[in-house]
Parts: sequence; C-alpha cells; structure tokens
Amino acid sequence: MLARLLAGGRVSLLVGLTVALTATVIGLVLGAIAGFFGGWVDSVLSRITDVVLSFPTLIVVIIIVAFTGPSITTMILAVGLFEWPTAFRIVRGLVLSLRDQDSIRAVRGLGASTAHILVRHVIPSVIAPLTVVATILVAQAILLEAGLSFLGLGVPPPTASWGNMLNEAQSFTVLQSMPWLWIPAGCAIAITVLAVNFIGDGLRDASDPRSHR
Repeated sequence: MLARLLAGGRVSLLVGLTVALTATVIGLVLGAIAGFFGGWVDSVLSRITDVVLSFPTLIVVIIIVAFTGPSITTMILAVGLFEWPTAFRIVRGLVLSLRDQDSIRAVRGLGASTAHILVRHVIPSVIAPLTVVATILVAQAILLEAGLSFLGLGVPPPTASWGNMLNEAQSFTVLQSMPWLWIPAGCAIAITVLAVNFIGDGLRDASDPRSHR
C-alpha cells in the first residue's frame, strides 16, 4: 500500500501539473490577444470564454471520458481544455490595463512589432499573478482526477493513483474494517491540495507590493 501510495502520488501530481500548465498556457495566449487587440477580437474570445464557463467541467469531462475511454492523456486534455477561462480573465484584465501605459505606447512609437511588445513587455508583467492562478489550477486538477478515478473514469487500473485507491474502498466492509486501504490516499489528497493552496497564498503575497508595506 505504501508503494501504491507513492506511485499514485507521482501520477496525481503529474496530472495536476500538466493540466495546470495546459490551462495556463491557453489562458495566457488567448487573454493576451484579447486584452491587447480589444475590439471584435476581445468580444469573440470573451463570448467563447462565457460559453466554456457555462458548462460544468466535471460533467463534460465525464461525458468525454465515457466516449473515448479512461486514460491519463484523455483526462489531462479534457480537464485542461475546460479550465483555462480563469487564467484568460485574469490575463485579459491585466493586459487591458497595461496596453495604455506610457511605456507600452513609447515602445510602439519606436516601431516595435505587436509580437515584440507582447513577448517582451506585456506577458512578463502578468507572469507573477498567473503563477498564483496556476497553483489553484493544480489543486483543482488533483481533486478532479481523484473524483474521476473514484468513479472509475480517471486513471485506469492497474496504474495507481490516489483516486483509484479510494475507488477500491467503496465497499462498506472495506470502509469499516480496512481503513488502511483508503485513509492514506484521502489524507495524501487533502495534505497535497492544502500545501498547493499555501504555496499559492505565499506567491500571491510575494507578488503583491501592498503586502510589503
């Protein structure tokens, strides 16, 4: 059980980090484009974001996995493609406030291309708050993986994950007389999500100038 717990932690963390990276990159790219160009581009991307937000992520992922079959790759792509709106909205709001600053106007007046302005001046300014969002997405992805694997729609056995370790404890007999089968996995999920949230709080405080006054 200890070996499965350690191996399951590797899988659960892999899913959480990969989903967070996928969702953050998508949200960063689309948010920077929407905020910098504005106009109809911003309107179209914002409406797409509203549509994605209108779907409950867990239900959509369950439907996708039910049609394609449970696998780590399917789960990462399905969750990552529906968790990017949070990053999109934060990046869009920051870029909208940055694009009208005098420094950006000066660089644009010197003849810098749009790509150069985005890559060298705009995107680096949103990395710090976006890192905080990424930590939140890691915690959400770990919980989603655990929930899907518990339902038998996540990481397929015999690959170990904390979620499918909990799946093995659905019997009342196991819950009552074999707590070592499910308590370690449940505690590992809770401690990991709590630790990731603490990291996010620390990064937020470190990146907020007002917290250093």
